[in-house]
Amino acid sequence: MPCLILEFQNLDGEAIDTVTIEGDNPTHALSYLEERETPFPVKLWRERYRGREYLGEVQRDRAGVWHILETEPIARER
Repeated sequence: MPCLILEFQNLDGEAIDTVTIEGDNPTHALSYLEERETPFPVKLWRERYRGREYLGEVQRDRAGVWHILETEPIARER
């Protein structure tokens, strides 16, 4: 079954926690973040039977709207 992976990072860009959510739709990850009001940077991945796909960094703007910024992962990321 596909799943989403939220990778929480400290301000230095190091992973400090990982959460796995069942499902394929990124809105599930945004709902999870909305409920927990996380102050940390978050990277979002989708994992399927063929491997892991990087979706981008999740950020919230000043109006409170969540965005997935399609950025390229750097070499140390999975």
